[in-house]
Amino acid sequence: MGQNTRSAFLETPFEIRSRIYDLAILPQYLKAQQFVDPDFPPRQGPVPSSRDIPSLFFVSKSIYHEAAAVFYSRATLLISPIRPPEYIWDALSAPRNGYQLNTDLDLHSTFARYPHQHLKRIQTCRIYSGQSDAISAEAYDSLLRWLATFTSVRTVYLSQRLMTRLRHSRSDLVAIHGICACARGLSVFRTMYVYSEFRRTPWERSQISRLRKALRGRQLPDLQAYILDQSSRSDALLDPRWDARGSDDDERLAMLDDVSAWIDSLLASDAAGHARPATQEGHKLYQICFVFDKPA
Repeated sequence: MGQNTRSAFLETPFEIRSRIYDLAILPQYLKAQQFVDPDFPPRQGPVPSSRDIPSLFFVSKSIYHEAAAVFYSRATLLISPIRPPEYIWDALSAPRNGYQLNTDLDLHSTFARYPHQHLKRIQTCRIYSGQSDAISAEAYDSLLRWLATFTSVRTVYLSQRLMTRLRHSRSDLVAIHGICACARGLSVFRTMYVYSEFRRTPWERSQISRLRKALRGRQLPDLQAYILDQSSRSDALLDPRWDARGSDDDERLAMLDDVSAWIDSLLASDAAGHARPATQEGHKLYQICFVFDKPA
């Protein structure tokens, strides 16, 4: 394309150029990892490679920046929780050691091919298990934080296999109670909605009676809520009612009551959480992640 043609195109009104970008750039999937998940169709796509990149990207830098904004805002990110090698996982992540692995660096390295400013435009993602054995709840919690920090994802589709294998989720009651106590100084600036084909995993269904017994008459919500405080270093924290234990003493139960009332108010005030709409593909709302930060 000649220089004069490029100049003529850039001189057209931005509304016209935006319409051309909408017609020329189709929604695509962004994939930077290898998945071991039967729910992931091997030919799901198109998955961008060098030949799948829109031709508009190669016209000029000015057109690239305009077209890239459309491309990434319409793309769906395919992602999986990061898990370190077994020898590191077993040595550092054992519950008795009390350590929690930070997988942010691995995620940064994996998605380094995508410019940071464009990752921030992505609004939809699909999370797969990414491995043949059970996934750690810690890895999933860390991934939610990474998505909240480095993308603009609001809609998440969860692999059924990941739901099945995401077991023994743990919630830090003390940490989430601290966020609850400071809630007046925080504001919800973003909400992520996690959808799946089913509202309950097999493990959850098998544990419902135990959880209700541990809650001692308290209500177990239909939706799982995650709380993420961007001003802290903590990963996303699960509603502690989904981690209730028969050994909880009166002090822990009192904190649980405070947190439960707060989370219930968040769910009640959220339109999607109240209506629980299904997607066009029939996916049901499974989790809501409330992302908090200090007011500017």
